[in-house]
Amino acid sequence: MIRLAFRLDDPSITSNQEIEAHILEALARHGLRATFAVIPFRVTADGRKPLTRDRAQAMRAGIAQGVLDVALHGYQHRNARTSGHPSEFAEVAAARQHEMIGAGKALLESLFEQPIGGFVPPWNSYDAVTLDVLARQGFSHLSANLEHPPMRPTRLRLLPLTCSLSDLEAAVTEARRFARLAPVITVVMHHYDFPGGGDTPVFRSHGEFDALLAWVAGQADVRVQTLSELAGELTPAASRRGFGQRRLRERLPWRFRHWLPDLCAATRPLFSLFSPSSRPEAARPTTTNGADPWNEKN
Repeated sequence: MIRLAFRLDDPSITSNQEIEAHILEALARHGLRATFAVIPFRVTADGRKPLTRDRAQAMRAGIAQGVLDVALHGYQHRNARTSGHPSEFAEVAAARQHEMIGAGKALLESLFEQPIGGFVPPWNSYDAVTLDVLARQGFSHLSANLEHPPMRPTRLRLLPLTCSLSDLEAAVTEARRFARLAPVITVVMHHYDFPGGGDTPVFRSHGEFDALLAWVAGQADVRVQTLSELAGELTPAASRRGFGQRRLRERLPWRFRHWLPDLCAATRPLFSLFSPSSRPEAARPTTTNGADPWNEKN
């Protein structure tokens, strides 16, 4: 079974609600679901504006329908660097990261009336301090991308984006080649992929997106899940395997790179390719006091 998650980045107080409504309606129509990575605050001409209950109403309805899962997408999606790769968190003092993540988490939990366990850093950028803060604040998973591996071991589940909407069908085809590695596909979406959201959308009409979802729903070997559901199924070790295999792939001569996944992330070790009985790793059991009884190296 190929596990697939849709992740829409950037819903906020200022984002295009019409596009978000079309996405939620299409997901519900095909019995699918997605994770929205929501920005809690936005800086406007009138100052910093928090996401409001009224503005979040469509997302609240999506949660009630079982269509939507919400993750925290930074604080206000503003670059804290003056040069280099943009980042809201990398190299920011621990106290400030704790304050920003805590404030964002509190706002979203108040609006959506449920725990927020997922974190998506703006520009897929973070540092080791971010991992510490997320762990202390009770997050279970982080979704960045395969080009940004963790700086140190973490108990967080790492669910990197692996492809864009335009590569989705190719990603499913590739995942079938690596089925014994229990592949996960995480598809990142932005408002600019849709009509009315940018100058070069992936889809010329919302009907084209609907058709893509219909195709996904018709694939018997593809199971669409939210990031929270994926995090509940994977061990931390399994969720990290895609990073190691990506580094190995990049070291190979270009003509041999097709031997390893590119548009999906493997969650089982490479020797599983030669094992006919390979199955996905189950989530770690917990003791009655919530401690993790498994050794981290397991």
